[in-house]
Amino acid sequence: MTVRESSWGALEPDDRIGYRAEWDNTLDRFSAVVQAYGDQRLDQDIATQLIDVARILADFTPSLVRMQLRQPSADDLRRLGILSAA
Repeated sequence: MTVRESSWGALEPDDRIGYRAEWDNTLDRFSAVVQAYGDQRLDQDIATQLIDVARILADFTPSLVRMQLRQPSADDLRRLGILSAA
């Protein structure tokens, strides 16, 4: 079963709080893995998967904004080469 994106807009913020807390924790973990990438502590195959996930998150950013959820930091995405430094 998939959740349609438009259904999130119909929910009150209080109804999304549990999801928001879980998502914030996930993004904190994502940032920690990006830090490990920056410190060159990841195997190449894991680094490749991390970059793939970052691209998906970057593409999904407009939906995250509409759902009023936190997005991956621009600094993290720049570290992974997803966003330009300009």
